[in-house]
Amino acid sequence: MFFSSFLVTGVFAPWLRAVLISRLSYNNLTLCLGFPWRRRGVWVPLAVLVVFMPVPATATNAITGKPRVIDGETIEISGERIHLDGIDAPEAKQECTAGGTQWACGQEATFALARIIETHWVTCKGGKRDRDGRLIAVCHAGGKDINAMMVREGWALAYRRGSLDYVDEETAARDARRGLWRGESFRP
Repeated sequence: MFFSSFLVTGVFAPWLRAVLISRLSYNNLTLCLGFPWRRRGVWVPLAVLVVFMPVPATATNAITGKPRVIDGETIEISGERIHLDGIDAPEAKQECTAGGTQWACGQEATFALARIIETHWVTCKGGKRDRDGRLIAVCHAGGKDINAMMVREGWALAYRRGSLDYVDEETAARDARRGLWRGESFRP
Protein backbone atom coordinates (compact mmCIF):
# COMPACT_ATOMS: atom_id res chain seq x y z
CA MET A 1 0.00 0.00 0.00
CA PHE A 2 2.74 2.44 1.02
CA PHE A 3 4.78 1.59 -2.09
CA SER A 4 1.83 1.96 -4.44
CA SER A 5 0.91 5.36 -2.95
CA PHE A 6 4.36 6.59 -4.01
CA LEU A 7 3.66 5.43 -7.54
CA VAL A 8 0.30 7.16 -7.66
CA THR A 9 1.48 10.48 -6.21
CA GLY A 10 4.31 10.78 -8.69
CA VAL A 11 7.24 10.68 -6.27
CA PHE A 12 9.03 8.29 -8.63
CA ALA A 13 10.27 9.62 -11.92
CA PRO A 14 7.98 8.61 -14.81
CA TRP A 15 10.56 6.28 -16.35
CA LEU A 16 11.04 4.42 -13.09
CA ARG A 17 7.29 4.18 -12.59
CA ALA A 18 6.91 2.70 -16.10
CA VAL A 19 9.66 0.17 -15.43
CA LEU A 20 8.18 -0.92 -12.11
CA ILE A 21 4.58 -1.09 -13.30
CA SER A 22 5.36 -3.02 -16.46
CA ARG A 23 7.42 -5.51 -14.40
CA LEU A 24 10.21 -5.84 -16.89
CA SER A 25 12.70 -8.64 -16.38
CA TYR A 26 16.01 -8.05 -14.65
CA ASN A 27 17.78 -7.93 -18.01
CA ASN A 28 15.45 -5.20 -19.24
CA LEU A 29 15.97 -3.30 -16.01
CA THR A 30 19.70 -3.47 -16.56
CA LEU A 31 19.27 -2.08 -20.07
CA CYS A 32 16.77 0.63 -19.06
CA LEU A 33 18.50 1.88 -15.94
CA GLY A 34 22.09 0.95 -16.65
CA PHE A 35 22.23 -0.67 -13.23
CA PRO A 36 23.85 -4.08 -12.59
CA TRP A 37 20.82 -5.83 -11.14
CA ARG A 38 21.22 -9.13 -9.31
CA ARG A 39 18.44 -11.41 -8.18
CA ARG A 40 19.44 -11.14 -4.55
CA GLY A 41 19.99 -7.39 -4.68
CA VAL A 42 17.10 -5.96 -6.67
CA TRP A 43 15.63 -4.06 -3.72
CA VAL A 44 18.91 -2.57 -2.48
CA PRO A 45 19.55 -0.50 -5.64
CA LEU A 46 15.85 0.36 -5.78
CA ALA A 47 16.02 1.62 -2.18
CA VAL A 48 19.09 3.71 -3.07
CA LEU A 49 17.20 5.25 -5.99
CA VAL A 50 14.20 6.07 -3.83
CA VAL A 51 16.28 7.62 -1.04
CA PHE A 52 18.38 9.83 -3.32
CA MET A 53 15.71 10.71 -5.87
CA PRO A 54 14.78 14.40 -5.76
CA VAL A 55 11.20 15.02 -4.68
CA PRO A 56 9.26 17.15 -7.17
CA ALA A 57 7.49 20.32 -6.07
CA THR A 58 4.19 19.61 -4.43
CA ALA A 59 0.96 21.55 -4.66
CA THR A 60 2.07 23.73 -1.74
CA ASN A 61 5.54 25.21 -1.76
CA ALA A 62 7.04 26.38 1.53
CA ILE A 63 9.98 28.72 1.78
CA THR A 64 11.67 29.95 4.95
CA GLY A 65 14.31 32.59 5.47
CA LYS A 66 15.13 36.19 6.29
CA PRO A 67 13.07 38.33 3.93
CA ARG A 68 13.77 41.55 2.11
CA VAL A 69 10.71 43.80 1.99
CA ILE A 70 9.89 45.02 -1.53
CA ASP A 71 6.59 46.80 -0.85
CA GLY A 72 3.54 46.45 1.39
CA GLU A 73 2.52 43.12 -0.15
CA THR A 74 5.75 41.66 -1.55
CA ILE A 75 8.81 40.16 0.11
CA GLU A 76 11.80 38.27 -1.24
CA ILE A 77 13.39 35.23 0.40
CA SER A 78 16.49 33.67 -1.16
CA GLY A 79 15.75 35.27 -4.52
CA GLU A 80 12.11 34.11 -4.55
CA ARG A 81 9.59 36.96 -4.81
CA ILE A 82 6.49 36.29 -2.70
CA HIS A 83 3.16 38.10 -2.92
CA LEU A 84 1.17 38.03 0.33
CA ASP A 85 -2.03 36.13 -0.48
CA GLY A 86 -5.44 37.71 0.09
CA ILE A 87 -4.25 41.28 0.57
CA ASP A 88 -3.83 44.37 -1.59
CA ALA A 89 -1.47 47.10 -0.41
CA PRO A 90 -0.43 50.33 -2.14
CA GLU A 91 2.62 50.26 -4.40
CA ALA A 92 5.83 51.48 -2.76
CA LYS A 93 5.73 54.86 -4.55
CA GLN A 94 1.96 55.36 -4.35
CA GLU A 95 0.58 58.47 -2.68
CA CYS A 96 -2.77 58.84 -0.91
CA THR A 97 -4.83 61.78 0.30
CA ALA A 98 -5.59 62.47 3.96
CA GLY A 99 -7.02 65.75 5.24
CA GLY A 100 -6.58 67.32 1.81
CA THR A 101 -2.83 66.64 1.67
CA GLN A 102 -0.82 63.97 -0.12
CA TRP A 103 1.13 61.44 1.91
CA ALA A 104 3.37 58.53 0.96
CA CYS A 105 0.97 55.72 1.87
CA GLY A 106 2.89 53.15 -0.21
CA GLN A 107 6.10 53.92 1.63
CA GLU A 108 4.28 53.78 4.97
CA ALA A 109 2.79 50.37 4.06
CA THR A 110 6.26 49.12 3.14
CA PHE A 111 7.64 50.36 6.47
CA ALA A 112 4.71 48.74 8.30
CA LEU A 113 5.51 45.35 6.74
CA ALA A 114 9.16 45.76 7.75
CA ARG A 115 8.08 46.56 11.35
CA ILE A 116 5.82 43.48 11.47
CA ILE A 117 8.59 41.20 10.25
CA GLU A 118 11.35 42.88 12.30
CA THR A 119 14.26 40.43 12.51
CA HIS A 120 12.13 37.26 12.40
CA TRP A 121 12.62 34.47 9.95
CA VAL A 122 9.55 34.14 7.76
CA THR A 123 7.85 30.98 6.51
CA CYS A 124 5.59 31.32 3.48
CA LYS A 125 3.35 28.60 2.08
CA GLY A 126 1.58 28.78 -1.25
CA GLY A 127 1.05 26.90 -4.47
CA LYS A 128 0.10 29.44 -7.14
CA ARG A 129 1.92 32.20 -8.96
CA ASP A 130 0.65 35.59 -10.06
CA ARG A 131 1.05 37.12 -13.52
CA ASP A 132 4.43 38.56 -12.47
CA GLY A 133 5.72 35.09 -11.51
CA ARG A 134 5.64 35.75 -7.76
CA LEU A 135 4.68 32.91 -5.41
CA ILE A 136 1.28 33.70 -3.85
CA ALA A 137 1.55 32.68 -0.21
CA VAL A 138 0.42 33.13 3.37
CA CYS A 139 3.43 34.09 5.46
CA HIS A 140 4.13 33.77 9.18
CA ALA A 141 6.77 35.48 11.33
CA GLY A 142 7.16 34.82 15.01
CA GLY A 143 4.07 32.60 14.92
CA LYS A 144 1.86 35.38 13.53
CA ASP A 145 0.07 35.64 10.18
CA ILE A 146 1.78 38.57 8.43
CA ASN A 147 -1.00 38.89 5.84
CA ALA A 148 -3.66 39.28 8.55
CA MET A 149 -1.54 41.75 10.52
CA MET A 150 -1.07 44.02 7.49
CA VAL A 151 -4.85 44.18 7.00
CA ARG A 152 -5.64 44.43 10.74
CA GLU A 153 -3.26 47.39 11.13
CA GLY A 154 -4.85 49.07 8.11
CA TRP A 155 -1.86 48.97 5.74
CA ALA A 156 -3.54 46.65 3.23
CA LEU A 157 -7.04 45.79 2.07
CA ALA A 158 -8.59 42.34 1.96
CA TYR A 159 -8.28 41.29 -1.69
CA ARG A 160 -11.77 39.89 -2.15
CA ARG A 161 -11.19 38.51 -5.64
CA GLY A 162 -8.45 36.27 -4.31
CA SER A 163 -9.71 35.41 -0.83
CA LEU A 164 -12.26 36.40 1.81
CA ASP A 165 -9.93 35.41 4.65
CA TYR A 166 -9.12 38.93 5.84
CA VAL A 167 -12.46 40.76 5.50
CA ASP A 168 -13.01 40.85 9.30
CA GLU A 169 -9.54 42.35 9.82
CA GLU A 170 -10.29 45.02 7.19
CA THR A 171 -13.58 45.92 8.87
CA ALA A 172 -11.83 46.32 12.24
CA ALA A 173 -9.12 48.55 10.71
CA ARG A 174 -11.68 50.68 8.85
CA ASP A 175 -13.81 51.15 11.98
CA ALA A 176 -10.74 52.19 14.00
CA ARG A 177 -9.44 54.37 11.08
CA ARG A 178 -5.99 52.75 11.27
CA GLY A 179 -3.32 52.99 8.59
CA LEU A 180 -4.71 53.70 5.14
CA TRP A 181 -8.19 54.21 6.53
CA ARG A 182 -7.24 57.58 8.05
CA GLY A 183 -7.40 59.15 4.59
CA GLU A 184 -9.98 59.69 1.87
CA SER A 185 -8.28 58.16 -1.15
CA PHE A 186 -6.04 55.11 -0.99
CA ARG A 187 -7.23 52.37 -3.35
CA PRO A 188 -4.17 50.33 -4.30
